[in-house]
Amino acid sequence: MGQESTGNARGFPLIIGRGRCTQHPSAEEPPDHHAPETRSMTLRRKILIIVGLTLLGLIVILWLSSHRDLIVPLLLVGLAGVALLERFVLRPLAGLAGEIMRIGEHGAFSERISFQGRDEVAGLAAAVNRTLEALEETQGKLEAESARYRAIIELQSEFIGRFRADGTITFVNDAFCRLVGKPRDELTGASLRTLIPADDYERILLQLRVLTPAAPDLPDNEHRIAFPDGRSRWLLWNARAIFDAGGRFLECQAVGRDITREKELRSAYRRSVEAIEQAKSEWEGSVDSLEGLIFLVDDQGRVVRANRTVEDWSLGSVTAAIGRPLHEILHPGCSESGCGLASFLKASLGRIRAGETLVTELDDPRLGKTVQVRLRTVSLKDRRNGPSSNALAVVLVLDVTARQRAEAALKSVNNQLEEANRQLGMAYARMRDEKDHLKRQLFQEEMGLLLNHEGRIEGVSEKFMEILGKSRERLIGHGLRELLQPGYRDDFAWELRQAWMGQSQTFDLEFIDVPAESRIFEVRMTRLTLSGSRLVLMTLR
Repeated sequence: MGQESTGNARGFPLIIGRGRCTQHPSAEEPPDHHAPETRSMTLRRKILIIVGLTLLGLIVILWLSSHRDLIVPLLLVGLAGVALLERFVLRPLAGLAGEIMRIGEHGAFSERISFQGRDEVAGLAAAVNRTLEALEETQGKLEAESARYRAIIELQSEFIGRFRADGTITFVNDAFCRLVGKPRDELTGASLRTLIPADDYERILLQLRVLTPAAPDLPDNEHRIAFPDGRSRWLLWNARAIFDAGGRFLECQAVGRDITREKELRSAYRRSVEAIEQAKSEWEGSVDSLEGLIFLVDDQGRVVRANRTVEDWSLGSVTAAIGRPLHEILHPGCSESGCGLASFLKASLGRIRAGETLVTELDDPRLGKTVQVRLRTVSLKDRRNGPSSNALAVVLVLDVTARQRAEAALKSVNNQLEEANRQLGMAYARMRDEKDHLKRQLFQEEMGLLLNHEGRIEGVSEKFMEILGKSRERLIGHGLRELLQPGYRDDFAWELRQAWMGQSQTFDLEFIDVPAESRIFEVRMTRLTLSGSRLVLMTLR
């Protein structure tokens, strides 16, 4: 917009052009009602003083030249001249000045000065009337331009506002009022601090201090506005300072637009780029490091992407594989007739449903390997159009030669293990029978104890309870050491540790308060594992 009408902070009507501003007197400044009259009276005094001095000079000259009889006539002629001057010159000028002052006070450019005659005063009045006509025409054009400007401002989808150097808002358009949900009267006179973040507010005030008429533009300012209902919008502002003709800062006009959608799109774009980079990094860090061949293949059998294992298998470079048929890469020069791999790919690609997987294993003489081929169809999703009609297949080719050999060896070992397990089961059954027989014999016919690693009694035979004269409840859980004579306790502890480590030998023990005649017994300890727990079997005689 080449020219626009606006108002400054003091209410001055302004005409703002490119790089300049013309300021008219403020309507708020008190008019000097006596200025025209003062100027008229000053002019009258000057004329009367000149005439009076002239008459006085003539009178002095006549008095000195002995023509005193002419003084009275000269004085009368001078008074008559002053009266005529007042009547035909000074009074019309004073009336003209009063009319101009009245029109200026009311701004009534449509009124005209009435005059008669054809003298210079009448010509001056006519010139003033022509000036009033020009001013009236200019005022009409200015009002029309102002109305058009206001209409344009109010119809703009952009947000327009003006503020002073201290951040006080002087104007906002309807678009901005709708954005913040407040009327113009409430926003006008408020501070920018209530509308923008504090950091942005302080930065803008600092930037205003260095603006000049030669460099009136502020840097673009982008900030977020948060609303009480939880909404937030991103705005981008372009602002320019307005200076008067003397270079004094008046206010700053800013034009903003909502860039929330742009910010969201840019953010989505960055996330997409990051996702692509992440996917590329994951592909290179995971898929490229796998030993098997991995291909993305279209429904025509052409390779869309391949991992670097294709180079390890000497099937060419990854770049050369893109766009070529998969069968041609795996079997160069193969005619496809009678080729198991070609038949599998032809029957699978583009013919199985998305999410379905097919697996086959082939002894491949061309590759010199036994390979497993796994093919799974995937459907790429388009966020805008839904699932893509052109599905891709993930083809995984694994070298299972070593696995097949291992499976054959494992089968042989399994057969051997099954036989060994059968023999072990038979031996375990015999051992279990013998253990059960030993246990029955021990607790029914022999004197014996079961001890834990601390020497506490876990089991006791009937015959041993008869010898000691104690019940089972008084023996189970108690330490055997307390039942021995003090001189035998250290030997018992030593032999228990040795038996716990698997070493067994015969030694003697003497018990306290044994009712029987013989208190000394020959003892042997043997380590046992019963029901998953380890104990020591102590037999006595």
